[in-house]
Amino acid sequence: VRTWPLVRELLLDDGSGQDVSRKFLVANSTITDGMSILNSSLREPDLKGKERDGMTEIHKNARVHIQNIDFQVSEAELCSHISAAGFPELPTVEISYRQDRRSNGHAWAIFRSEEVAKHMVEAGLPELRGRTMQVRMDVVSAVAADVGAEPSGGWVRCRQCRSCCVSLTDALLVEDVRLPRDGTPERVFHKKRGYFCIASESVLVNCDFLPHPDNAVMSFKLKKVLCGACDAELGNVQDSTVMEGAWSETCGSRVAHFKCEMVVLELTDCRTKHLELKRWSILGEAIGGRTMNRLSQVTMRQIIDSLRRSSGKGMRLIECQP
Repeated sequence: VRTWPLVRELLLDDGSGQDVSRKFLVANSTITDGMSILNSSLREPDLKGKERDGMTEIHKNARVHIQNIDFQVSEAELCSHISAAGFPELPTVEISYRQDRRSNGHAWAIFRSEEVAKHMVEAGLPELRGRTMQVRMDVVSAVAADVGAEPSGGWVRCRQCRSCCVSLTDALLVEDVRLPRDGTPERVFHKKRGYFCIASESVLVNCDFLPHPDNAVMSFKLKKVLCGACDAELGNVQDSTVMEGAWSETCGSRVAHFKCEMVVLELTDCRTKHLELKRWSILGEAIGGRTMNRLSQVTMRQIIDSLRRSSGKGMRLIECQP
């Protein structure tokens, strides 16, 4: 990596001849949207009258998701394979890797032309190392380009019928300890921390309630929460005063705990897709692992990278209608 000290009147020796400090400031300007310092063609005066062209150009890129790739295939080999298939544009290829640099078996081909990307999806790719690869447009990137600039609204919705259950403004994602059955000795109960989606019972909408069948052995479980539109079980109303965190001060003494597999999230800056999660902890880790998170502050922009890495396993985007 080539580096230069941030000294005024020192010129880059990469062929651009630009002042190092000016280049650094322009590259990190909010007007340029943090465009790369390697983009030597950018000049500050050129930005007048076309603010955010950098962001627009990024969104014009079309990403194709390629699955079922042999784990030994490198980015260079996949790129050569796509080129040999006869597509007019050579894409940038990004294989998804684990922390130990082992392949996850899927990748993205990034084209400047959406038409070329769509053509690749329609035509498909020849087998590579004996594997038939699955090719489709990357939904996450399409949503990323359309997310609203001004977040507003948002709901926790029933996964089955998509009725609204509670506004994201009133819903929290919190880290706490799972509670044991009544009378379980402390010496045999191992505290297990996890994330929970909770909201005050008083702010739920379109919900019905039934006495909880486990209340006799787990007295903190007070009621079952059902969707008022389709009767799907959404979670439980529980006694928040026995939780480790002081959630009763925020939500009152009776809070609804939503089951992750029974609800989806309509995030405040994305109305075209809903977010489906396998576990609440996946979302908690994606947004920074804080103890308390107001769901109205979680945005699609914030979790885009986690969505791409997940590749539909832990979290994914689904159509608004079931």
